[in-house]
Amino acid sequence: MGLVRLLLIFFLIVVFMRVLRRFVLPFFFKKAGEKIFKDMEGRMRNQTQEKDARSEGEVRVEKNSDAKSTRVEDGEYVSYEEVK
Repeated sequence: MGLVRLLLIFFLIVVFMRVLRRFVLPFFFKKAGEKIFKDMEGRMRNQTQEKDARSEGEVRVEKNSDAKSTRVEDGEYVSYEEVK
């Protein structure tokens, strides 16, 4: 009796997983994809509105504050000639 019950539970779990994979998961993936698409669309719309708000000929320099400085403070540059 215990083996039959174990096999029945295993069979029900396999059937449940197939139904879940076939019908439920695509629904959740579709909803997640739509949410991501709407979020990206909103970001792109905000970017274009910012660019359109500038007047013609206006120059704006945006500096990324996370960028590391390329300046080296080791000393001054000394030119040299190669000796053979």
